[in-house]
Amino acid sequence: MSTSFQCPHCPRNFSTRNAYSQHVNRCINTVYLSTEESSEDISDIVSSVNEMSLDDEDFSRINEFQIIREENSQVFYQYESDQDYTYNQDYAGDISFGEISHSSNIPEEYENFDEILPASLQSNEEPVSYSSNIPEEYENFDEILPAKNNLNNKAGNAIIKFFNKHSDLSQLSPLPKNIETGRKFMDKMNISQLSYSKYCILTHNSQDYSVHYRPIKNCIKNLLSNPDILKNLIFRYENSKIEDEKSYGEQNSGNWWKRAERSISNHANILSIILYSDATTTDILGKSSLHPIYEKKSSEFKELARETFHNSIKFLLDPLFQGDGVDFNIDDKVIWFFPRISTIICDWPEACTFSLTYKSANSNYPCHFCLVQREDLIYIRKEVILRNHVNMKEYFDSNTSKLAGLEQVNNYFWNIPNLNIYAATVPDRMHHLDLGLFKYQIEFTMELLKKKKSLNKVNERIADIPRHSQLKVFKKGIQLSRLTASEYRDMMKIMVFVIDNLQIEDLSEVYVKWNEMYLLSGSEKFKESDLENFQKAINDWGDLFIKLFQNISNSHLKFPKLHSWIYHIVDTIREYGAINGYTTETYESLHKTYVKIPYRLSNKKEVEKQIMENIRRRAIVSQNRVEKTKTPMAFVYENSKIEDEKSYGEQNSGNWWKRAERSISNHANILSIILYSDATTTDILGKSSLHPIYEKKSSEFKELARETFHNSIKFLLDPLFQGDGVDFNIDDKVIWFFPRISTIICDWPEACTFSLTYKSANSNYPCHFCLVQREDLIYIRKEVILRNHVNMKEYFDSNTSKLAGLEQVNNYFWNIPNLNIYAATVPDRMHHLDLGLFKYQIEFTMELLKKKKSLNKVNERIADIPRHSQLKVFKKGIQLSRLTASEYRDMMKIMVFVIDNLQIEDLSEVYVKWNEMYLLSGSEKFKESDLENFQKAINDWGDLFIKLFQNISNSHLKFPKLHSWIYHIVDTIREYGAINGYTTETYESLHKTYVKIPYRLSNKKEVEKQIMENIRRRAIVSQNRVEKTKTPMAFVYTAKLFDFDLSESIIEQNKKDLNLDKKMIKGFEKFIDCLKVYLNILNIISAEGCRIKIYSSVTLKNSAILRTKNDFHHRPWFNNIAVNMNEEELSEYLSDKEICYAQILLITEIRLPNKSPMHLALVQWYDFIEETPFVYGCPLLRLAEVYNFIEIEAIEDTIHVVPRFDKNNEYFINKYLF
Repeated sequence: MSTSFQCPHCPRNFSTRNAYSQHVNRCINTVYLSTEESSEDISDIVSSVNEMSLDDEDFSRINEFQIIREENSQVFYQYESDQDYTYNQDYAGDISFGEISHSSNIPEEYENFDEILPASLQSNEEPVSYSSNIPEEYENFDEILPAKNNLNNKAGNAIIKFFNKHSDLSQLSPLPKNIETGRKFMDKMNISQLSYSKYCILTHNSQDYSVHYRPIKNCIKNLLSNPDILKNLIFRYENSKIEDEKSYGEQNSGNWWKRAERSISNHANILSIILYSDATTTDILGKSSLHPIYEKKSSEFKELARETFHNSIKFLLDPLFQGDGVDFNIDDKVIWFFPRISTIICDWPEACTFSLTYKSANSNYPCHFCLVQREDLIYIRKEVILRNHVNMKEYFDSNTSKLAGLEQVNNYFWNIPNLNIYAATVPDRMHHLDLGLFKYQIEFTMELLKKKKSLNKVNERIADIPRHSQLKVFKKGIQLSRLTASEYRDMMKIMVFVIDNLQIEDLSEVYVKWNEMYLLSGSEKFKESDLENFQKAINDWGDLFIKLFQNISNSHLKFPKLHSWIYHIVDTIREYGAINGYTTETYESLHKTYVKIPYRLSNKKEVEKQIMENIRRRAIVSQNRVEKTKTPMAFVYENSKIEDEKSYGEQNSGNWWKRAERSISNHANILSIILYSDATTTDILGKSSLHPIYEKKSSEFKELARETFHNSIKFLLDPLFQGDGVDFNIDDKVIWFFPRISTIICDWPEACTFSLTYKSANSNYPCHFCLVQREDLIYIRKEVILRNHVNMKEYFDSNTSKLAGLEQVNNYFWNIPNLNIYAATVPDRMHHLDLGLFKYQIEFTMELLKKKKSLNKVNERIADIPRHSQLKVFKKGIQLSRLTASEYRDMMKIMVFVIDNLQIEDLSEVYVKWNEMYLLSGSEKFKESDLENFQKAINDWGDLFIKLFQNISNSHLKFPKLHSWIYHIVDTIREYGAINGYTTETYESLHKTYVKIPYRLSNKKEVEKQIMENIRRRAIVSQNRVEKTKTPMAFVYTAKLFDFDLSESIIEQNKKDLNLDKKMIKGFEKFIDCLKVYLNILNIISAEGCRIKIYSSVTLKNSAILRTKNDFHHRPWFNNIAVNMNEEELSEYLSDKEICYAQILLITEIRLPNKSPMHLALVQWYDFIEETPFVYGCPLLRLAEVYNFIEIEAIEDTIHVVPRFDKNNEYFINKYLF
């Protein structure tokens, strides 16, 4: 066997590594000097680039490939023998150039392009194809350059030369002449936000040790300018609850965030900073060659290393904690932040570096969380003393750090606010479990199997595990030295089956308990009861683990990771949220990309500088790369369950999808097609002038119209059903689909057009779902026969269609697979409820009120309903002829209060039942029990509706929509998923945009052509529109009303101002007393120098506008609010799920000398009426003579308060703002 080392810059080969290394160092200088473009030329090019911003259009023409310096002193190519290096013809398919179009014939020497590439490119695992359309493909050109393929200069230059010579370009190539030119080009770009600096942190033995860094504030600004990051950014504590239990999910639901937020100004925000640390050996020849600091291993040198690390961290982080917080500009608004370090994500050795505890697992106190002794690590239910800054600093100050396993070095993090460094170095699941405890479990299991002489048997079983797309194949059994974290996770998934029935007590059970614990650790949210279950699962596994393996382990399982996982992980979740928020998988990947690979590609000289240059080039490329958006689509049936019940949500959770999927090939997918139909009159002069087909109203012409419609549909849809499915290209992959029509969304008349049932509500069989007779429509619990293609076609074939209320016309949809046209024309909520049954309910209520002579009174009440941002104002009462669906929904929200106490039996109750039913109809998902409750709510409302209005209705309520809603909506949900998936609101809006408005803008000649042209233009515009992401902002005040220094004379003057509303006057009357109380709570003795500003409105962070206006469109508007009460205050008040209610009197900003501004609202509180605290499911309140200043930050939202008419000081909180 021979070994050969080939120079990457010339044809020479060397038999020894030493000769190869010396040659490369000389050869590299020759290569760099041979670039085809001088440095002066490069400077000329760069001079204009420096003036560009990263958003400049011209910047997109800068070559976007990544340049990474090759491994000059380390790259070599090793071959088993000359025979092994023969060219493999089968490899030609990996790099394809067959698609390239050429401006001239390619010379013979380039017919096999791979011949001009060195071995490094020929060994790529990923196939690469190139296009002659350079500008289009150029955006991702970096995919084929060194960053992705680890190419050297020679390979990159060969690619560039080929492209520049043979691509069909009308202008000069945008690519550089060679790799080194491109590298210099990028290095000379003066882009301030990507610049980095160097700072000497230590001089030792006449040698400087430096930190290479980018200023941390610049890094944060760059992150905050990224819209993808902004949309997921959170600033405020969230007191999450699930089933009335405190829950922990995102970091801002943890106790740490709650405490941190309370420690800062109410008007500022927490900016949580997560640190990640991973040690990397940066010299393959050993640390001593690169790090002389390691030459001597004395305790003094170790202390010096620790001090240097903490001094470096101090230098990097100190700018965040200077001054009173920091301001960052987000979406052109300045937001006040207090940066806080929340967690440090790292493995156990790095955690010891941050906490300055001893790194040795043999230390007397090896846990960086607590002061457990090493001998007690195995006892998993022993009381422990937690480390904190106070007790650790006592050891340090008394020079007894060794007694706590602590380095005698000052810890920088003791001075950081809101941080306990010993708790913040959180247990990381990947290092603690995958590469830690599970690795031990596998190792000890192997030792156990060796003793039982079963190891070979287990390895054979592992090799025989069947393949699965989500599992690695372990053909050689267990090889621990080579397993990654991902592979250990794959081992978890199979080991319980591999060791089954090996007659080793508890061995299978310990793997079962492991998997139960591991699955729980991945939960997105934890309730308190979940944490108790998780701790129990940890303890159950721990007991078995210790029982089985204690005597096999050399240390008897005295592992810090075992202890910290069992003792500290649950408390960590309470502090910082679910484990998924601080696992290292993501950071490990970034560490590899930004440290390990750049180091490997450096020449090992001035390593840090080369790594930073590499990171900078990557940033230049990534900031200008356009990511392709991928749209989530559902292709397969989802058997969703909630609490072990079948649930129905998205359409692919319904029974229709399940049946349709079973009818096609297992390798194909359902492509669900939803049809929407809405009839529009397209002639202002009347149908007859534009549509001669309507001139004659005979049955023959009606049949002709129906046939014409179905023939048009056939022409449009037939291409979908020809052949064995269709292939569509999605994200560059061809997917096999079977298009299937799932639902038709439309109103009742259009549904009759599709199903070819009679449109008249007076038909004997007016329901297109079933064969219910008209006389039976009112009976809501009668058995019915459902329509389908079979029984309807029998009527058609026997020419007796009239007996089923069916047109004698062949229905195109009878021939469509997986479609029952009579069920697919689903009940639409907007037409069935908003514009249908609720409209009837309002009309019949008006008739009832006329008889009772109460209609005028009700109209007056409607006009007196207080304003709310989510409600239309009905100043003239009910005007049915002009109401839209949205306005009918607004009527739903107020009618229960309008008709309160009118002495008409069940009238209020029918509106309460309606709202309960309507709210349930909007659920995103339905369990089977939810469907039962929904059906009961429908029946309860239906019984009252019929009882109240049957005798008022001319038809005695024989409405097809009433029948179909009561009888068929629940079965429709089972078939096609939740109602929200097939309501017409969205389509009505599109219909207006793409049909009604274009028609109105046309000249009424060749209408269809003009409409289609309009649609095409809209599509062109919308495809090129860029939506800007908006970020929630801090308070925004508008319209300052008063600005004065605090004095009782000015307050008295405003109290007597007759131009002010009585609520604002009341606010000034209570101002001084309430301010004194508030300042006393803050222990502020004097209000001297106090400056008061009073505003008419403020925009809250949820974008709600809070108003205190004397005149808003000729009416005063003083918002009512919901206030989230502190836990300690809840016992003092009756609340509505921790919410209390108040009315705003004044919106103020109060400034005191040397204090942060106070943003306050003066409020008058509502109190529950104790005798009847809830009526109609809504809180019933009275205004109390209790006034306070509260922080605007505490306001949850604005609410709608409705006075109880004909009652004194009684108010409803409107809970029906759906």
